[in-house]
Amino acid sequence: MSEPPATTPQPRRLVFVSHSSEDTPIARQIADRIEERGAAAFLDVNAIEVGMDFLDVIVEHLRRADELVVLWTAAALESRFVLTEVSIAWFRDIPIIQVVHGMTIGEMEVHPLLPLFLRSLHMTTLDELDTYLEQLARRVADSTARRRGG
Repeated sequence: MSEPPATTPQPRRLVFVSHSSEDTPIARQIADRIEERGAAAFLDVNAIEVGMDFLDVIVEHLRRADELVVLWTAAALESRFVLTEVSIAWFRDIPIIQVVHGMTIGEMEVHPLLPLFLRSLHMTTLDELDTYLEQLARRVADSTARRRGG
């Protein structure tokens, strides 16, 4: 009796979580909630070990990411890394989900440090994150069904 051909498991939907290091506790909570919805979450503090070239790891995960969640706070607006990560996502034309915390969406939309190319993208607040997570769960389910041929 012959065995069925081995199939290579398809990777889960990858969500890159961009944040300032000052906001790591909140970013961890977001990543956990993303994982609960069936997607893989990339969070730098979970993936970069001592001695690794962190920029290489970040760029590699951004290349593979299906979408990016950026946690916008006062510290994130000052972070060159957050701006770089968001810019790479923008140039890759992947969805950028902007989550505002510590200020209103109105304040964020006119903040002088917010890149112009992000001003027209919908924003949400940390309190309204469940709406995004429900949408993410649907995307995960849809991609899983497609992989199974359903």
